[in-house]
Amino acid sequence: MNNLGVDIVRISRFENMISESKKYQKILSARETEIFENLTKPDRRMEFLAGRFAAKEAIFKALSKSGESFTFPEISVLGDATGALEVTFARETQLRVLVSISHSEENAVAVAVLN
Repeated sequence: MNNLGVDIVRISRFENMISESKKYQKILSARETEIFENLTKPDRRMEFLAGRFAAKEAIFKALSKSGESFTFPEISVLGDATGALEVTFARETQLRVLVSISHSEENAVAVAVLN
């Protein structure tokens, strides 16, 4: 089954999540949280958070007909050794999802394909 999902978000929408008491943990997996907390520049932190949010929304859309569902923290979107993004899930699944994230100064966009 192939299915496609896409999402776009305004990066500035995530500014309050960074300053408020760890609200970003509602979006990020444990490993993503580690990476996020090590980012020092506020703009890069917002970009990272917005990109992961858009990616996960795109993944939810791609999975909509699969019969499986996950929460935001149960999905990890992490770069591999070459910088390519990999999607992993907190529990066992046969699903394979390809994802791409892109940013502009104002927006983050992601595309996900259930493969």
